[in-house]
Amino acid sequence: MPTDNTSKHNDGITNVKAWLTPILMSILGIMIWQDIMEMRDDVKELIKRDSATQIRIFELEKDIELIQKQLYIGNSRITLPKSDKDEND
Repeated sequence: MPTDNTSKHNDGITNVKAWLTPILMSILGIMIWQDIMEMRDDVKELIKRDSATQIRIFELEKDIELIQKQLYIGNSRITLPKSDKDEND
């Protein structure tokens, strides 16, 4: 008789494992899927921000080049007034 009771107990554990394992695997799969989707959305957002930042940097570089050209042209046109020392000499 004890062997019969032990086999029923083992069958019960096997049955519990049979329905518990797929449920746990499904829950784990859903959690992993949600994490992957969240990471994908975060990466998309970061790519958008990086793109916007790169555009701003490009525009600022163009502005700096324009300002440098204007300063160079402006400086080449400027004639410095003679100093007082030159007039006194």
